[in-house]
Amino acid sequence: MEKLPCTVVQDLLPLYVENLVNEETGFAIGEHLADCKDCRESYVRMQKQIRVESPVPPASKKMMWYLNGVRIWYLVCPLIAVVLLHFNFMQAWHWYAGVLTLFSILCISSYFSGLTHFGFDTEQIKYQEEAHRKAKEKWGIYRVSPMALCLPAVAVLAAICIPETIIKLVQLWQSGFFG
Repeated sequence: MEKLPCTVVQDLLPLYVENLVNEETGFAIGEHLADCKDCRESYVRMQKQIRVESPVPPASKKMMWYLNGVRIWYLVCPLIAVVLLHFNFMQAWHWYAGVLTLFSILCISSYFSGLTHFGFDTEQIKYQEEAHRKAKEKWGIYRVSPMALCLPAVAVLAAICIPETIIKLVQLWQSGFFG
């Protein structure tokens, strides 16, 4: 193969740095870089600029079950509330709202307890940091924050309880309760 001119090599360098050229072209560019100081400097500069990220590892079966569980939670949580309210199961709705409230409180408190350390027990602090590190290590980019888990519950409570509360306050105000 004949020697490539510098202009062609300069055009192909970004592809070469990311290893996107075929074998023959890569060999020709490599030979040119061995002989040409200017192109070699450009190549080194591009290598520093272009950061090739490693591909996202495929999710394991266990991880997919976890992610599907989170998706199902996002769909089922509001659906249960709608069904309970549509069919006027008020006592069941109040129980469900209580469970959602407790779940939201637990999620939010676990989120903040992970950010702050309560007390001065250094062993407890090390335990919390180790648990957080292991969760990140186990789930990696697929880890779902406790705050993200409580979003459907908080959204349902906000969408249904806040208007109910406002309606009750307006009714009390109209009845003259507030003077």
